Amino acid sequence: KNNGSSTIQRQAYTHCIKNYSNSCKYIMMLDLDEFLFGINDKVINIINKLELESDTVQIKSIKIPRFDYGSDGHIKRPSGDVRNNYFTKEKICSSYKTIANTDFLLMTDFYGVHDFPFNDKEGKVYNSYFSYRETGLPNGCKSNINEVPLVIHHYYTKSYEEYMDRCKLWKNGGINTIGYRKNCKEEFEKRAFF
Repeated sequence: KNNGSSTIQRQAYTHCIKNYSNSCKYIMMLDLDEFLFGINDKVINIINKLELESDTVQIKSIKIPRFDYGSDGHIKRPSGDVRNNYFTKEKICSSYKTIANTDFLLMTDFYGVHDFPFNDKEGKVYNSYFSYRETGLPNGCKSNINEVPLVIHHYYTKSYEEYMDRCKLWKNGGINTIGYRKNCKEEFEKRAFF
């Protein structure tokens, strides 16, 4: 249950790092409609290459641009793989998410769901220009500068029907207490083709 700004999602993320960060070297929180892709290589190979390149300094985090995909005008969600049904994405990323080295995590409550609470230990941060301070919610990437060949595809708006159903969940806060999910029909139309 939401508890003020401590949403269900933030509570789940906090629980995850407090209970499972000792089980892995890196951790990332992705939603079910987000997919992490390596550009021309597997994600694990890219991370391994980054570790070799930064052998004198440990990687603290890798901030990865996230691009929203539109509905491509679908009224109902088509069957099949999202990668074969949605091709229109925003030109400049609207947000980011972070792969965190668990040696650098603070075991405290999450303040957002796109980045992690980190300790003050020095470490290499890829795409360090991404932050909540710069982007606000974190929204509005200033450019598509990307220091790593990784990207997130966010299949946010799959059809008109699906988006309106999602809006009903958000009525009066739903799982997310941020109030910008108003005027759902207009928001859907803005997101259909970017």
